This record gives sequence, C-alpha cells and structure tokens, in this order.
Amino acid sequence: MAVEIRECMETDSKAVYGLLCELEDDILDSPNFEKIFRDKLDSPRNHLVIAESNGAPTGFLHVSTDFHLHHAAKIATLEELVVTQNIRNLGIGKALLASAVEYAKAEGCILIELTSSFHRVRAHEFYMKNGFEKRSFKLLMDLEVG
Repeated sequence: MAVEIRECMETDSKAVYGLLCELEDDILDSPNFEKIFRDKLDSPRNHLVIAESNGAPTGFLHVSTDFHLHHAAKIATLEELVVTQNIRNLGIGKALLASAVEYAKAEGCILIELTSSFHRVRAHEFYMKNGFEKRSFKLLMDLEVG
C-alpha cells in the first residue's frame, strides 16, 4: 500500500477528528477539538502529520517538544499516533513513528516519551518493537471543570 506522509493543514481537521474519535472510541467535543487543532498547527512546538493512501486519510501523528527541567534538555512527547483500524500492520504506524523520530532529532531532543492506556496492549508491543522501553508510570487525577 502506497502511503504519503505530509504536514497537516487546517483542512485536515475533520479527517484528524475522525481518526482520533476512532482511537478514543468516543465522540470528542468538535468545537473544542477544532480550536485546539488550529492552535497546535500554529505552534512551532508541535509537529502534526497525516498519512494518506490513495488520497484517503489512514493515520495521524502529533509530537510536541518542550524543555524539561528534570532532564535539563529538550524532550519530544508523542501525543497521538493512530492508524485506521482496518489497515493496521501494513507499515503506516512505523512510517509515522519514523517521522516522529526524525522530527525529534532535528529539534535537538534527547528522547521521545509517550503514554499509552493499559488496555492498548498491541500498541505497547508496537512501541517496544520499535525501540521504546517501559521506564516509568504516569499517574492521573481527573478534575471537575465548572
């Protein structure tokens, strides 16, 4: 399957929204999503790419970068990586991940970190197969927004 990976544009918002709703198995707040997507596109600290096959969106990647005091260095965070479920295991995720690594290196990052929900066992296997290691835990606290 021929895949093109390119920088996201504002016109990709609906395709990315659909891919992320698929990833989360949920319907995300569309107006909030649109605003956040535009903000991320405009930020030099974010790298958003879309994978397409025959002009159809097949995957999405979002990487952010920031300087972390506890590393005294610049770190890349893989925020989202999703490939349409019915065409996984064809190399699209690997190509998106390679894009993330290339971007992080070009930005001078010393590492890439990510978090992944416990139930995403296949995703964990994918990341470890591609060089990631389990090194820490991420703890969360939901906050009521009022």
